[in-house]
Parts: sequence; C-alpha cells; structure tokens
Amino acid sequence: MTEKGSQNKKCIYTAAAVAFWLLVWQVLAVAVASRVILPGPWDTFLALIRLITELSFWQTVGNSFLHIVAGFLCAVVLGTALAVLSHQFRIVNVLVSPLMRLIKAVPVASFIILVLLWINSRQLPFVISTLMVLPVIYINVLTGIESTDPKLLEMAEVFRLSRGRKLRFIYIPAVRPSFIAAVNIGLGFCWKSGIAAEVIGLSPKAIGTMLYESKLYLLTDELFAWTVVIVAVSVAFEKLVMRLLKMLSGKCSVMKYKDGFRTGTGSVNVPKDIVFGNVGKKYGNTVVFRNYSEIFGAGRSTAIMGPSGVGKTTVIRLMTGLEKPDRGEVTDSTRNTFACVFQEDRLLEYCSAMQNIRLVLPGNVPESAVIAELKAVGIGDNEDELTKPVSQFSGGMKRRVAIVRALMAEADTVILDEPFKGLDEDMKQRVIGYVEDRIGTSGLILVTHEKDEAEALCDRIVVLHQPSE
Repeated sequence: MTEKGSQNKKCIYTAAAVAFWLLVWQVLAVAVASRVILPGPWDTFLALIRLITELSFWQTVGNSFLHIVAGFLCAVVLGTALAVLSHQFRIVNVLVSPLMRLIKAVPVASFIILVLLWINSRQLPFVISTLMVLPVIYINVLTGIESTDPKLLEMAEVFRLSRGRKLRFIYIPAVRPSFIAAVNIGLGFCWKSGIAAEVIGLSPKAIGTMLYESKLYLLTDELFAWTVVIVAVSVAFEKLVMRLLKMLSGKCSVMKYKDGFRTGTGSVNVPKDIVFGNVGKKYGNTVVFRNYSEIFGAGRSTAIMGPSGVGKTTVIRLMTGLEKPDRGEVTDSTRNTFACVFQEDRLLEYCSAMQNIRLVLPGNVPESAVIAELKAVGIGDNEDELTKPVSQFSGGMKRRVAIVRALMAEADTVILDEPFKGLDEDMKQRVIGYVEDRIGTSGLILVTHEKDEAEALCDRIVVLHQPSE
C-alpha cells in the first residue's frame, strides 16, 4: 500500500471513530432527556454557532491563546537553555535538577493558588503554562544532549569541526527525538494547565473563565461548546508546531554545498616530529605504558604493530590529544593537524557519503573532486550511492567513505586505525593503492595487525610490547 493510501485509510478510520462516539453521545443525551445535564451534539453545535458570531468570543480565544502559547514558548526556550547550561556546568545541574523535580511533584492546583499570591490573574495562565512545561523540556533535552555519541564528538575534535558544525550535525540530530517528544507532551500540558489556571484564577477575557461562568449559570451547552473550542485550538496548534518542527528538522539535516565545509584551515606552522617522552598511561588498574618513548617523524610513514591490547590505539589517542598521559609528555602534537580513520567508521548515519566528506573539507574543493575520490574506491558507480544516507551502506562501503574523508581532509598527519577491516582482498588492494596515491607529503600513521599492509604503505614499523613489571 502506498503512503497516500495508508494516510487515506487512517483518515477513514479516524472519521468512523469520531462518528461512533458522536452517536454514543447523542444516544446518551436522548436517554437523559435534559439539556442542562447532558446536551446533545446538535445542541452543542448550535451553542458554538452562537458563540462564534460574537466579537467577544474571538477576543476571549485570542487572549487565552496568546497567554498559553507564550508560556509554552517561554518554557521551550528556558528549558533548552537550562539543559545546555546543566550539561556544560555541573553546578547548574546540581542547582536546577531539584527544582525541576519539585515542579513535577507539586500539583497544578497548588501552584495556581500559590502563584496567585504574587501576581494578578491576567498573567496567571502564562506563568502556570511555563512552569508545567519547563521540566518536560529540560529533562528531555538534557537526556538528548547526554546521549550524544562521544565517538562522533571525538571525530569532530580530530577534524577540527567548528562549534556551529558540531551543533548542527552532531548535537541537534542527537537531541531532536527527545526534543520533539518533549514538545509533543508539553503541548498537552500547556493547554490543560493554562485553562485550569484561568478557571481557578478567573482570568479576564479567558476561555477558562467562560467555562466557569457556563457551569455557574447552568449553560451546559455553552460549557460543552467552550470545551470543543479548547480541543480544536489545542489540536490545531499542536499540528502547526509539529509540522514546523518537521520542516526545520528536514532543513537541519540537509547540508548545502556552500555551508557544509569545515571553517578551519590546515596548520599554519611547519609540522614537527611528535615525541613521546617517558609516557605513562593506565586505565583503572590496567597499565598500558610505563615509560614509553618514541619519535614519529613529520612527513614519514610509520606503522604501529603489536598484539591486541598492547596500546596501539592509545598511542594515536595520545598523539591527537584525545587522551592525556598520566605522566611524561607528548610534545609538538599540537603543532600538527590530523585526519583519522578510527576503528569505528564514525560517520553521520543520516548523511550521504558526499555530505560526510564535505563536512571536513575546505570551501575550495569542488563537488566533482569528491565524486571522483569516491569512485576511486568503488563508490558512486550507481548514482544513488552518492545521495542515500550511509546508514544504508554495507560495512565495507562505510569503511571506504571514512578512508576517503581522512585522505581528502587538510592534515599534516593521516592516521589509519585498522582501516582495511571488512574489505575483501581485491577491494583491500584497491584501497591500499588509493592510499598510496593520495597520501602525498602528509605523514602517515598506520595501526595494523597485518605485516603486508605495513610493508605496502610504510617505510618504518614500530612494534609495541606489553609493559614489563
């Protein structure tokens, strides 16, 4: 079934369900036989028609809408800002988190009565809507930020992505599902709490006040009509907000050619040898290095070999600044720029191969050059391979995209950590040839278990050993 057919079917089911409950409502109204106790759908419709012909109706609806929506928007902005600050600064998290738990625990009615002690009833719906939605936004956004893939953030650091690029292409996609869920929940909360505040506070020219007066004067048909108005306005606003979020999400996920480039440049200094001087490093009780010393010459090709767990990846993490030594020092690594193929591909899964590569390139690289590089490693012969998200790629294709990204980026030193895993022998030889052709004057650090890879690409092999007791 097509997507359009599925939507039509859903609409038919929804209409049938609405018709069913309208029928049940009418049957109950006939059984009760009292418009004061239970007016029927037709009585409610006529009351609604009477209301919408009056200017005061539109003023009332507009007044409630502005106050409640303003509270919702304030909660979204404030909750998001506090979540970002809580992630950045632990003291903010420590101070704000108990307040959010308190707001969640206190009943809405208690807040309304308390707030009425300090402000007049006109501002009450705004304040209450803000308070009720604020914890929902804060908690969900903070959860989304904290769930951001740290490996992608490390990739961004190594490739020197600007803060704007990290925000747009790493943080926002990570936070988006939690944020949309929070907004969806908050939209319901803001109307329920805002109308409740109007009812209790008797806010002037407000829907909640009209509800209270309809009940007071036993105008039950108008009470039902105002309830219909609340449902209609809240649903319409929810649809509008969710559609806007969908549109904005689409725009954020599209990387235009002119704005998809890294804003940084290569190193302005002459690359220096990277020197490990008596470096000590351990993770918990596991000692990786005791007194490790080595020189990785600028512009040279060096392979790092050794058994699993000996510290090969730790060397490159220390080299790029992703880890700090417990003692000793790694000198002149900050004078070099790096591009890296990590053990994991660390691609933006929702982006295409083209977009993943263009993210780290300077602005003077034409699109045709990126296409040519991808085709050199066997990607792009089918046009859809250039445009579909890499989440649909095989493991070997993702690996090749990561290799092209590293080789095209501006860097003094290219680091390849087990780059050829997942490639069959023919493709492996093709990609090794690609690396040989493209490495140019940049230094190369190759981490591998395979001696043939080291001999093919490097003029020097460093073998790591377990630290002696």
